[in-house]
Amino acid sequence: MRKVFPAQLRAGAGEPLLLLHGGSNHCTSWQDVIPLLSDDYDVLAPSLGGHAGGAPLPDGPVTIERYADSVEAVMDAAGWDTAHVAGNSLGGWTAMELGRRGRARSVVALSPAGGWPDNADDRERIRRHWARIRRQIELTRRVAPLGLRNARVRRYSFAEVAVWGDRISPKHAVELLDIALAADRRVSELLDSPVQRYADTGVPTLISWAEHDRFLPAPGFSDPWHAAAPHATFRVLPGVGHVPMYDDPELVAATIRDWIGSPR
Repeated sequence: MRKVFPAQLRAGAGEPLLLLHGGSNHCTSWQDVIPLLSDDYDVLAPSLGGHAGGAPLPDGPVTIERYADSVEAVMDAAGWDTAHVAGNSLGGWTAMELGRRGRARSVVALSPAGGWPDNADDRERIRRHWARIRRQIELTRRVAPLGLRNARVRRYSFAEVAVWGDRISPKHAVELLDIALAADRRVSELLDSPVQRYADTGVPTLISWAEHDRFLPAPGFSDPWHAAAPHATFRVLPGVGHVPMYDDPELVAATIRDWIGSPR
């Protein structure tokens, strides 16, 4: 029977805070962060379109503008004109778009996607690499529940997105494989739309790159963001991989909380 994933996670009360996951991931990537923020914020983590639990992608080209459109629809349904927005990878890029559109009170982008190479051959290599990862998951999915019981196997299997993949529980590790397989393959079309320059709209914006990001490593994928958003504050998020919520949810929550509350 096909597993059904939730469309969103929501908890807490207070100012609205929107948490956006990365590509081929799911709102449950925030499950250890949400309890650390929900005492002070109304926290909503939706599943993005074309991902497990999310709405299907519409026909036509897949662009970051369409992702921002879909998230705006989620905000509208929640009754939010604006919210603090934090996102990782694809979610970080989408958070920047919401800031551009005036829907964000503040933005925290954790290793945002979009800083693709200018060279088409390099982008094609990235596309093929992502396709190989998916194929490996398809080939090993049947034996994964047994193998992922081993902490060393989990650490190796998730090394591209986490420093401490062994901290992911065996159950959630298997779920992450199903979540990746549920993602629409057309998400890779985003490689055809590199990040564009962002004007300073006055929205407090933090771009924080994972120190040990192996999926979108700096400086190759971070330098385009320095050029695209020179008004943003740039920091390194120490000791973590591309999906920092896996490695250190306390650090992620503190980064978001401190940015929201810092004086401007």
